[in-house]
Amino acid sequence: MIVMTFMALWLMIIVAPDTPLGRLLRSCIVDRPASWLGHVTPGHIILAVLILSLGAAAVWAGGADAARMLGMATPEMIGWIAMFDVATYIDVVVALALVRSKFRLRMIAARFVSLLSAKSRNRRRVARIRRTRPTPRKAANDDGESHPARIAA
Repeated sequence: MIVMTFMALWLMIIVAPDTPLGRLLRSCIVDRPASWLGHVTPGHIILAVLILSLGAAAVWAGGADAARMLGMATPEMIGWIAMFDVATYIDVVVALALVRSKFRLRMIAARFVSLLSAKSRNRRRVARIRRTRPTPRKAANDDGESHPARIAA
């Protein structure tokens, strides 16, 4: 019955969007919920998943008694969440974790670049030393050939 009512209201929005009733229905059914969903943050989603998973684990472990207990505790839990705005705290923790990981990645990248630049500096220095070493001079009796037969003679 509720589904048929919503389908009729959506049909009214589609058929007569420019009438006052069509604008009112669009405002109530489409625009307001869309703006409310626009304010949902990742912290809200994490909090909802956490609460649902804890509730599912309690119902799985405790059965019908846990389901009744959760049903009675839900209004109180909603009040606590609204009062302390736990989603904001979760957002802050997630943001801090992201910032920390970004700084860590920057530090690792900077260290890697400094190691690469140090290795290239060392390579350049060794190459410069090799180029500047004087070549050894040949002795007067050294003709550059070393034959085993001449050495033995």
